[in-house]
Amino acid sequence: MIDDQVLGTAGYIGYLPADDSIYVIYRGSENIPNWITDPDTAKTPYTAWPECNCEVHQGFYFAEQNALPQVLEQVALLKTQHPTARVKSTGHSLGAALATLTAMDLVKYYPDTQLYNYGSPRVGDAAFSAFAGTKMTDAWRVTHLKDPVPHLPGKGNLL
Repeated sequence: MIDDQVLGTAGYIGYLPADDSIYVIYRGSENIPNWITDPDTAKTPYTAWPECNCEVHQGFYFAEQNALPQVLEQVALLKTQHPTARVKSTGHSLGAALATLTAMDLVKYYPDTQLYNYGSPRVGDAAFSAFAGTKMTDAWRVTHLKDPVPHLPGKGNLL
């Protein structure tokens, strides 16, 4: 379970035997702390991968980094129980942004980590986008043309 009482970040981590996968799943915005995280569009250095030399959405990054210790602990536990399982990170809207950042952290330990996000806002600048593409070889970002969230924040800020 992902449960950050301070920032309202929530999700689930579990093993699905049907496809031998460990899922890290974040839910989208649901409460006041989430709605405060969403518009915090200031960019901040992406320190998880210093060699990226890029910037990411400050609010998303802070929320993801705050939840990361419990995510890493639970995924490691499940990986010891299911050593052949693939790790998959997913979410919708705010959850998709968090899933993207989490997948980038997980790929350090589990190189075949997969990412499936739905309706994700932009997470990082052009350098982040290019760098993430070199680290995650199995990533999917599903959007709908008329959904405004994937176009936020504006193109000049993040990709």
